[in-house]
Amino acid sequence: DKTVCNGDAGCVWFDTTLSCGDSPCLKHCGEPECTGDAANKCVWAGAYCEKKELCKYTNVTACDADADCKFRDGVCKGKKCKHVTEQGCVADPDLCAWNNIDGTCAEIPCNWDNADQCVLDTKCRWKPLVPKCEPRLCQYPNQTACETTEPGLCLWENVTSTCVTAPCKEYQSELECHQDDSCEWTTTCVPKYCERYGQDENACNSDTQCMYDASRLKCVTKDCGAFQNDTCRCQKDPDCFWDKGTCKTGKNGECPTLDIVLLVDGSASMSQTFGRHPHGFYGLMEVLKVWARGLTLSGERA
Repeated sequence: DKTVCNGDAGCVWFDTTLSCGDSPCLKHCGEPECTGDAANKCVWAGAYCEKKELCKYTNVTACDADADCKFRDGVCKGKKCKHVTEQGCVADPDLCAWNNIDGTCAEIPCNWDNADQCVLDTKCRWKPLVPKCEPRLCQYPNQTACETTEPGLCLWENVTSTCVTAPCKEYQSELECHQDDSCEWTTTCVPKYCERYGQDENACNSDTQCMYDASRLKCVTKDCGAFQNDTCRCQKDPDCFWDKGTCKTGKNGECPTLDIVLLVDGSASMSQTFGRHPHGFYGLMEVLKVWARGLTLSGERA
């Protein structure tokens, strides 16, 4: 076991053979020879030479000052993935990745298997639909790099002086996009129209397409159905009207009750790919769902 091996002052782990063996420090018989072997991190123990006890620091500063150590989870630990060969790197139980470009070994980022650990790592984000922990986007250290490296994806937040992902831009699929109530899918994932007003209640309510949701402290798309328990609010809004105990959208208020019947093409062409949809019926159903959400349906069967 690599961890047990490196924890023994008389042993060392060899990446080339992936095995544990005697530390080269044990071969030094005198103090000058021992302390002069910096490559193997040898120290004189009074009567013999042994490998320096690694990462036993009790504070963050001293720990991080040692090139072989890193302060993690409240404890000073040896740095992972310090292999110099690809074989040793990929065989490391700490899950390391070998970079063929620069010939270095590094920890696989965000290698957490649950959401709790993932969200505690400031460099990671949890994707519940996969589910998977992966590196957070836009981790640039300064404003210039943030705004020029990936324009449109990253934004510089002046209040916190950090680089953040632009709203809804982190979602690459339609399914992911719809999981966020503040986003909607067009050909990409974009913020909903009323999201632009944020928590500005006055600006939100002055836009006839929007309404301020006090329970969520945000501006949302106007929905007359949200006024079901407030007759006064419903009748006060020019885009809504009260009818038989229900608040409805005014644009359909003068229309008589109609049954809607849809005829769908059943020819072979519907089995072909339509845009991003693998099947024509999938694309059609999506359009119909969006259309139906804007209708003032009574809920009664035809």
